Amino acid sequence: MRSPIAALPGALLLLAACAEPEGPPPALALVCADETPFEAGRVERVAHLTVPPEIAPWDLKGSTRQVFEGPEGEPALRLNAKNNRRVRIPGRFAAGAFDRVAVRGAFRATHELFLSLLDAEGHEFRAPAARPDTSGGVQTILFDVPGLDRAGRVYDTLELRVRGPGGAFELHAVDLWRRPLATRLPGAGEPPARVLIGAQSRLARGLSTRSARVAELDVVAGHVLAFDVGQPAGLHDPGNALVLTVEVGAGGEVLREEVPLVAEDGRAVPWRAVRLDLGALAGERASVRVALRPASGDGEGLAALTTPTAYRPVADAPTVLLVTSDTHRADHLGSAGVVEVDTPNLDALAARGVRFEDCWSATNITAPSHASLLTALHPREHRLLDNLSRLTDDATTLAERFREAGYRTFAAVSVNMLGPDGAGLDQGFERTFAPETSTVDAEDTIAALAGWLPDAEGQPLFAWLHLYDAHYPYEPPAAFDRRYYPGGEDPFDPSRPAVDAPRTAMPQGLWELRDLEFPAAQYRAEVSYLDDALGGLLARPRFRSGIVAVTADHGEILASERQMYFNHAELYPETLHVPLILAWPGAPAGERVATPLDHLGLGRTLLDLAGLEQVEFPGRNLLDEPRDAGDRPRFALAAHGFSASVTYGRWHFALHLRSHTDSLPRKRVRHEVELYDREADPACVRDVASEHPEEVRRLRALLVDWLRSAPATGLSRARATTAEERAELAALGYLTDEPEVEETDWIDPDCDCERCLPYR
Repeated sequence: MRSPIAALPGALLLLAACAEPEGPPPALALVCADETPFEAGRVERVAHLTVPPEIAPWDLKGSTRQVFEGPEGEPALRLNAKNNRRVRIPGRFAAGAFDRVAVRGAFRATHELFLSLLDAEGHEFRAPAARPDTSGGVQTILFDVPGLDRAGRVYDTLELRVRGPGGAFELHAVDLWRRPLATRLPGAGEPPARVLIGAQSRLARGLSTRSARVAELDVVAGHVLAFDVGQPAGLHDPGNALVLTVEVGAGGEVLREEVPLVAEDGRAVPWRAVRLDLGALAGERASVRVALRPASGDGEGLAALTTPTAYRPVADAPTVLLVTSDTHRADHLGSAGVVEVDTPNLDALAARGVRFEDCWSATNITAPSHASLLTALHPREHRLLDNLSRLTDDATTLAERFREAGYRTFAAVSVNMLGPDGAGLDQGFERTFAPETSTVDAEDTIAALAGWLPDAEGQPLFAWLHLYDAHYPYEPPAAFDRRYYPGGEDPFDPSRPAVDAPRTAMPQGLWELRDLEFPAAQYRAEVSYLDDALGGLLARPRFRSGIVAVTADHGEILASERQMYFNHAELYPETLHVPLILAWPGAPAGERVATPLDHLGLGRTLLDLAGLEQVEFPGRNLLDEPRDAGDRPRFALAAHGFSASVTYGRWHFALHLRSHTDSLPRKRVRHEVELYDREADPACVRDVASEHPEEVRRLRALLVDWLRSAPATGLSRARATTAEERAELAALGYLTDEPEVEETDWIDPDCDCERCLPYR
């Protein structure tokens, strides 16, 4: 009998043979220029505030202070305190005279800076908080205060507050800058920047009322002109409503459309999609003019404009959907038949496609795992090891490759740290949705993605949808709450026996828990909820006829004999084993693949299924995995680089690279090892390292060689975070008390400590 894996390439060849040889016509990005050359104006420094040699009349709050000569030869201030530090600078600060404040000094990466302007009458203008980067040394922190233009006041005090862990910071100078309005977004000849309006961002340039944007286009039959326009909150002036006008003309005929950028109540509208059917101008060379004007008067204004493109809609445009369900265990699918959980929509997807039964993640933490899914690089390579770092622009993402191939690229994520201000996973996505607060439910994220689908009608689409519902805390919506837990029972009833679990190994919200089954049941309810929320999206014709993959970033330990509860610490089957369902037109319906694999090759697989085999991207097509792939080791690297593991045949081996106690009942010691026999102990509960020293020696050498072969540098950097974001991450279990380190070598192969020497 032919194996399921062996049958899949044949199905792919049949699908490719039936496909159109050239695919849909690509969209044409218009090369736009300013209609009339204009000078945007000069960026001007209007004030340079330096530290007075005697401090006075500056008002300081801090335990110790010192004036010293700064690196520029001017007086500088060092202020020390246990927590909050404050500097008040008197002066005349007129609204409209400046729109950017540059604070130069030396700050810790964990500090958060606040800037306010005060007057004697108690009025206060607060700028959004700013954060230092993690480069260390002297840096300039920028506060953009465009809304100050409309404050109409003269303030007499500039206040700078530094919040964060105790210690000193240095203040060297404060500069006030005035930037012309047209310079606050990229111009026609500059690369687009990511512009955020509400919870949605786009890659866009600025369009000013001072000059229209023009281009020329050879119109072909079916062409539609498309772009998005919006006004960020900092640029919106309720007293100066704007209207966007688009005109396309040829042979004396002009197509025209006007789009107001303000709602009837005076508030700025969200991003607006502009579409203009050019069918009447087919065969002509047309001129395109996009202009911005005030609804009344002659005030200056600025809006964000995505690159105008012309495309020809096609029926059944290719669609690729990647769904990542955060913290979703592989056994929590109805079709897996392991636990009682209803997932009819995911089961239906598996019934018309392929379910991979033994797929493992490369790590146990959200941002690093998604970075691996979207780059096909192991955390060992990209070195993004926590949720406080981000990918650098040097990384190449799956979205970038799809976009280069002519696809629209949309991303909707349910947790802020995966958005544009987080891990840098928005690279290549022209549109992103990320919650303004910490997290949102599946329905909100799905609604954001579904709302964009009409804008991609008739165009190839790659979409990434991330759902966070299965992550702790397990708090399903009312319709699913306690679906799997007996009604009327109180799992926190103090009269019931206490759970035999150390508090350090239990989330704080469960410290008074009396029944371990309750959070496990609520976890199942969350899985059923997200499945229900997905149903409408997966039923859309576009996705039923497209390529759909559903997987997870990592799993979850619900409760175990090793006394770990409701987290995903460490590298065990519960944290690494994830679901993977893949459906596409012509897939061998209902196939189950038992071959052991990891999901680093998922991006390559999606590209190949989309007919983009020639597109350069790392990874191995999962459908090409041979039946004997079980002989290939699967490596994983834990959050923060705490541990590494290899699963090879019947054995699962872990090596702790650093001492740590994170969410564990006991401390793991540097270079300690663990070994589990998966045949005798599938849950990997009983450590048999002392009974099989030769296996430990063999697998340790294999793992150390793998670690040592990693590239010397990665593709990530630390990012600054606010106190609120760190508190949210801590509440979600993503911060550790262990010191962060920048690894250069994971482990010294010649280490002669007492835990390494026996296995050298």
